[in-house]
Order: sequence, then C-alpha cells, then structure tokens
Amino acid sequence: MSTPTQDLPPPGGFGHIAYRRHVPKRGPPGGILLAGGFCVIIGGMLLHAKGVRISRELDREKRQTRLMLLPLLKAEEDLEYLEKSRKSRMLEGEIMGAVKGWKVGEKPYHSARFVKDSVFLT
Repeated sequence: MSTPTQDLPPPGGFGHIAYRRHVPKRGPPGGILLAGGFCVIIGGMLLHAKGVRISRELDREKRQTRLMLLPLLKAEEDLEYLEKSRKSRMLEGEIMGAVKGWKVGEKPYHSARFVKDSVFLT
C-alpha cells in the first residue's frame, strides 16, 4: 500500500499575517472643525445679505417701472371712459328723446361733487 502525502507548509514557513487594526486618524481636530463651521456660517450670511440686496434692487426697479407706466394706463382709462360716456349720452338722447323736459347728460344728483358714471350701455 502506498503512503499518503501530507500537506505541509512551504520550506521556510508561511509569511507574516497582519492582524493588527490599521485605523486611520479620527479626522481634523475640534478647533479646525469649529473654525470651518464658523467660516461656512459667515459665508452663508454674506451670500444671503448679497441676495437680499439684489432682491431689494429688483423690487425697487419693478416699483419704478409700474410708477412710470401708471400715467399711460390712466390716460388709456380716461380715453375709454370718454368714449363710453359719449356712446351712453347718444343712446340716452335716442331713448329719452320723446320725454319733455329731459336734458341729455344732466346729472341726476344735485351736487357739485363729481360722480363717475357707473353704468354704460355698450
């Protein structure tokens, strides 16, 4: 019968097995972390302040633009009012032409205060 060959280590033995923990350093010291956090907060506050300044400038520009357009819009509104008033008086003359003593365009209210016509027939 033949003898079995036994599994043996290589001549000179096996190499060294690294079993110690190789944990890296835990990170930067607390002072550096604190300074970094402080810088991030200050930087964020500066960026926010810059954004607020830009936003205020845009709002001011928007207000100025609206104020510049206001006379133009008011003039268009006045022209529209005059045109509707003219049409309304023409219609009033046609409708109330047969009534004796009716004056077209006369105010129904007896006051010196201006009362804008609220109903127009178009």
